[in-house]
Amino acid sequence: MSPTHATDPAGVAWATVGLYADATGTSGYVPVTSWLAGILALAALVAGIATLNGRPHRNR
Repeated sequence: MSPTHATDPAGVAWATVGLYADATGTSGYVPVTSWLAGILALAALVAGIATLNGRPHRNR
């Protein structure tokens, strides 16, 4: 393992998936559709927060 592995986003992502799989007893198998749905949900949440924060508050 290289010293930069801990700061590599892909390495961190795979380590996180591995820890999640260990914690849930799925033996490292995470369906691609579930993983993709989680990423898309996170992106939608971030986009929604950014959109709400950018809107002017007219109800004062």
